[in-house]
Amino acid sequence: MKLKFLIGALLCSAFSFAQEQLVKLDAEEIFEKAAQLIQQDKIKDLITELERIPKSDSLYCSALASRSYYHLALEEMDKVIETVNEGLQNEYCAEESLVFYINKSVAFLNTDRITEAETTLKEGLEKFPTSPKIWYNLGLVYEGQDKLKEAIAAYDTTIMLDPFYEKPHLRLGNISYQAGQMSRALMSFNMYLLIMAADGGDDSVVRALNDFYSRSNPNVSAEVDMGEDSNGSYRELDMILDQGLVLNEGYETPSQIDEALVRQSHLLLAQLDKMEDTEGLWSGKYQALYKYINQNEEFEDFILAMYYGSSDTDHQKLIEKKKKDLQEFYDRFQQKWAALVSVNTQTKQPYKSYYYNGDYVSAIGVRDGEKFIGDWKFYDDGGRLSATGSFDNNGERDGTWVWFHPNGEKKEAAQYKQGVLDGPNTYWFENGTKKVEASYTDGELQGPYTTYRSTGALYQKVNYVKGKKQGEYVSYFPVGEQLPEFEAVYTDDKLSGTLVEYYSNGAVYLETPYVDGVPSGVERKYYPQQSLSAETTYLNGKVEGPYTFYYPDGAKKETGSYKNDQLHGEIKQYYPDGTVEGHYQYAEGQLEGVSKNYDYDGKLLYEYTYRRGEVIAYKFYDKSGGVLREDRKKGGEFYYYSYSHFGKVNSEGLYDISGGKKGLWKFYSDHGVLTEATSFENNEPIGESLLYYLDGTLKTKSNFVDGKLEGYCVNYYNNGNMESQGYYKEGEAHGKWLFYYSNGVVKEESFYHKGQPHGDQKRYDAKGRLAMVYNYKFGEFLSETRYLPDGTVFETVDRSAKPGKYVDQYQHFNGKPQFKFEILYGVKHGKASELGFEGNKLFEGQYVNGKQNGPWVYYHPNGQVEIECEYLLGDLHGELILYYDNGAVSTKYTSVNGERSGMDIDYFRDGKLDTQINYVNGKKEGRMEFYSPDGQFQLVRFYRFGRLLGYSHLDENGQELPMIPIENETAKFTTYYDNGQPSRQMEYLNGQLVNEYKTFYYSGAPHEDINYRNNEYDGKYLEYFANGNLKKSFNYQYGAKNGVQKEYYENGKLKSEIEYVDDEKMGYAKYYDENGTLNKEETYFNGIIFDVKKP
Repeated sequence: MKLKFLIGALLCSAFSFAQEQLVKLDAEEIFEKAAQLIQQDKIKDLITELERIPKSDSLYCSALASRSYYHLALEEMDKVIETVNEGLQNEYCAEESLVFYINKSVAFLNTDRITEAETTLKEGLEKFPTSPKIWYNLGLVYEGQDKLKEAIAAYDTTIMLDPFYEKPHLRLGNISYQAGQMSRALMSFNMYLLIMAADGGDDSVVRALNDFYSRSNPNVSAEVDMGEDSNGSYRELDMILDQGLVLNEGYETPSQIDEALVRQSHLLLAQLDKMEDTEGLWSGKYQALYKYINQNEEFEDFILAMYYGSSDTDHQKLIEKKKKDLQEFYDRFQQKWAALVSVNTQTKQPYKSYYYNGDYVSAIGVRDGEKFIGDWKFYDDGGRLSATGSFDNNGERDGTWVWFHPNGEKKEAAQYKQGVLDGPNTYWFENGTKKVEASYTDGELQGPYTTYRSTGALYQKVNYVKGKKQGEYVSYFPVGEQLPEFEAVYTDDKLSGTLVEYYSNGAVYLETPYVDGVPSGVERKYYPQQSLSAETTYLNGKVEGPYTFYYPDGAKKETGSYKNDQLHGEIKQYYPDGTVEGHYQYAEGQLEGVSKNYDYDGKLLYEYTYRRGEVIAYKFYDKSGGVLREDRKKGGEFYYYSYSHFGKVNSEGLYDISGGKKGLWKFYSDHGVLTEATSFENNEPIGESLLYYLDGTLKTKSNFVDGKLEGYCVNYYNNGNMESQGYYKEGEAHGKWLFYYSNGVVKEESFYHKGQPHGDQKRYDAKGRLAMVYNYKFGEFLSETRYLPDGTVFETVDRSAKPGKYVDQYQHFNGKPQFKFEILYGVKHGKASELGFEGNKLFEGQYVNGKQNGPWVYYHPNGQVEIECEYLLGDLHGELILYYDNGAVSTKYTSVNGERSGMDIDYFRDGKLDTQINYVNGKKEGRMEFYSPDGQFQLVRFYRFGRLLGYSHLDENGQELPMIPIENETAKFTTYYDNGQPSRQMEYLNGQLVNEYKTFYYSGAPHEDINYRNNEYDGKYLEYFANGNLKKSFNYQYGAKNGVQKEYYENGKLKSEIEYVDDEKMGYAKYYDENGTLNKEETYFNGIIFDVKKP
């Protein structure tokens, strides 16, 4: 007879320059399609479909499990083993590993590799010690090795772990029958049929058993010590059953079915009723069940349940008549059988017990009656150990209890005393690092309570007294105890005093006063440089009274008031110079009445009329005060237009009073250029959305469902080539995404799971060669692998976060050090530096909690300082100075929290003034002056809050002309020196430099010849010496250097030639002396120096 092996259950029922649309690979949809293929019995097509799921997908492990199952169905055993080995080696596949062990063992068994099957199953038991399916397959292994005693023990264990798993009963029946153990065999066979009744029965086994028990057993082939029969009772019963005495005419049973199986079963139950129960499976469990059935006179229901799958019409008529009685019998049978199996003996107290949760063993231990006592082990539904603990003689938890993560690491350890937590209590993350340290007294938290991050960094500290927080509370940034993030004080579990929130550099971010656990008083918020950002008043936990927001320089940004936690009364917003920007009225949190918005010059731009928070009318004005457009709701909706400072339409669409935006809406730049076309429903985007560059070319095409990005999305470069493409799912990037160089070559191949990088993220150079592979686990950076140009691995480096302080280092392709970062608990914190390929210093600075902070210095390759600047928590703050490689100052400007503020001055290499402009809050303000390399005034442009107003230059007498105004920031003009020679030629379109831009020396000779597109270099960039010789010959594409860039000496000799792709050095870089002799040649791979050659 061929063994029927158990199969594990399913967990789930090169580069194209043409830039074709990326095929959607949604794993859930692939599984849905696979389910359809199952119905069509197209198993090979199903496997091919599942193979489409990429390794980085979160469902890849489920796909592996499914593939292994269907390879088994096709009897492709080598592919089964290959598939499950991949899964077992994949750290993300822990949840599927049970299926892998089972299916691997089946593949070995079906290829007669019995020893390998045994090894596989025993490995599986180390992780899943109570998995009935592993134990069952192990029993099959032992049968295949003729180790029948071991097989019986394995099947016995399987039944203890899952009493209603039918297959081990059938296997035990086969073994017993072949050993001539007719009574045991019949007990096991009958149990198999009882259990199978729940699934419709098994007519084939009923027919076979009627044949077996209608005659003497002719095929006794196994000599097995079955045990459990010291007094010979089963031997006598075996003889009676084998001789078929009850098959003679005249033997009657309570059943209306008169067949050999029924008569022999009746005899079996009658004889078992006389026997004493012991501890074994047959004599302690089967026997007790059959005695229960016999003593309760349920023989007829017992037989009909066994015959439930019979194909005989007379049998089915009997079953149909008694269906209700059978269901009641079956419920009693299940309860009784589960109770019998759950205990190891009925003769002793206390006793070993199995505790079931549905159809699996969730705990094994000792019971005294209904009480749990002594040591217990608890298991999950896959058979993994989930907890251990002890109970005292009263059935209460006592001593040390430990819980485990699915990967086997400790999850929690606690101390109990008489059922109550008492003593240390500790939690751990899955990676083994500590999560919580606490202590209980009489069931209440007592003493220090400390939490940690998964990196091991200290997260929170607080103290408990009798279950309530008392005293100081501190939480910390990701780098741990060096940087507090919050400080507060608790009194009887309630916040009291001032809660202080800090920036990661230790500066105060927020101060909130608390009284009796709720905010009360004035809350103050600060900018990183500690100027006041906001003041808000609280009363009894609600915002009440006046509030003020400030600009970094202390000027007011917004004022207003709250009533009962809602905006109420007059609200004013201000421009940085104090001019009113907006004026609004609120009533109980809703806009009410007329609100007004003003331009920088104080002139009214537009006003809205609100009723209970809904717009019912609007009006836009031009600079003279005339009305550009107005409308009022009619029938609940109106077609809406809005206008920019320039009087140009900047949005239009249908507005529904109750729902907001509706239908197609168009959005424009301040100059009236279309930038977006999106449809809306109930004020949320829906369907296709298109974004445009200012020259009208398509920038982004995406799709929305219920206000969230969904489905295919593509972004384009200004030249029409794809910049990136991929898919969104419920508003987050999901699945495979491709990113490109501007020339169409794939730059990155990434994979996302719910918006986070997951699995391998691949980076290619501009020639399509694999350069880097970054490995992530649901957003956590784990490792990186760098490749050489020939495709071989250069190095693989572990980048996962580690406890404590350490140094992360990167090296050049020549093995010399490159980057060096001090790390604290996985976060950049401390010194940072970079060395060049030849050991020269390139930068040095500091990080604080992952952000650049404090002084940073960058260096030219020749060792001269290139940049000196200050960072404040990742933003430029303070003075920045750029230098030429001869040490002369190139640029000076000041930033405040990342925005330029004050004078920005550029210099030529010889120290002469180039340009200067003042900035206010990141926007150009006032005069922007331009000078020639020989120090002559060329041009002044005038700005107001970043908006170009006009320009001027000198007349022939050296006097500056009155400002020449520019309409809508659009003009083409030439400016002149006082000698009448042109100084600059340029063209603006809607505030953007476009087409040719030329500058000249005072003599009239050309200085620069540049082409612009949308305010970015695009095309040629030529610069000349005063003697007319070419100084620079660059080529740009949409703001990025592309192609070979050349520089020359004043004598006309080539100084350097460097190959670029999208602003990154790719290929070669050659450097020459003033005589034209090659000094050095660098080779670049993926923007990084790969080799340096010198003559």
